[in-house]
Amino acid sequence: MTQNVEFFYDFRSPYSYLAFTQLQQMDVAIQLKPMQILAVMERVGNVPTTITCAAKGRYARTELPD
Repeated sequence: MTQNVEFFYDFRSPYSYLAFTQLQQMDVAIQLKPMQILAVMERVGNVPTTITCAAKGRYARTELPD
């Protein structure tokens, strides 16, 4: 029996894209649920750690170039 998976994603996040590529390889029915991660973070009072942590920001810029 195929399982259903609700996949909440924002392809602005490379982790969403990587997770999606893995889900595609599984025997699951994927229900795509697009979202805006920055809007969610703002609503719950969160700030991306790439902004608050200089080391993580530098790493992200080298790992994920424009």
